[in-house]
Amino acid sequence: MQDRQQDDGAIRTGWISFYLWIAVFAGAFIASALTEPRDFGFTAGANRIVTFLGWQTAAGALAMLGLVLRRHIPRGRSLRWLLLIPPGVFLALILSVAALLLYASQPQPVALTPSAVPTNQDI
Repeated sequence: MQDRQQDDGAIRTGWISFYLWIAVFAGAFIASALTEPRDFGFTAGANRIVTFLGWQTAAGALAMLGLVLRRHIPRGRSLRWLLLIPPGVFLALILSVAALLLYASQPQPVALTPSAVPTNQDI
């Protein structure tokens, strides 16, 4: 009887963490869209990026919580599979940002125009 109650509590907590993750994940997009850019010039809109990343950090924490809770949910439940989605999305976001930063840090190739071969008249 006590195992059944623990399973029900883990399932309930798993669903709550999954729904909270969905809300916070969607809130990241909504909050960054509703945030007004505050700066001028190069850093205009940087506060939107910081807002987005802050919300995504909270979503990542909920994703990791769901991953921990997943161990306490009985096998064969669809919630066990659903709780793999948030960490997967969080990992994809981290890898995407890392790939973007690596791409942006690569030096751009310089286009060189061929010069004319010097002749005896040029010397």
